[in-house]
Amino acid sequence: ALPTTLHMLSALIPTDDPLQYEIAYLRGEAALHSKEYLLAARLFEESLPHRNREKAEWFPSSLYNIGWSYLMVGSDPKREASSRTAFLYKAEQA
Repeated sequence: ALPTTLHMLSALIPTDDPLQYEIAYLRGEAALHSKEYLLAARLFEESLPHRNREKAEWFPSSLYNIGWSYLMVGSDPKREASSRTAFLYKAEQA
């Protein structure tokens, strides 16, 4: 319910509104808790503002969660070894 509500809220706010960054962070948190790690990583990346990063209280948490999400994807034994390695590399770079 929360991911759907946040997605609908995001659609109501202009795309250039800085609030979109915070909504992306909250959507990333919901995806992370739902163990949707690839979606979470994408949303956390979207939550990183290009300017005024010091105003984004969630900035450090987003960086951590990007790395954590990629680490979880890279640790999934159901994935091909080359895919796991690529995601573990991305986790190191986050």
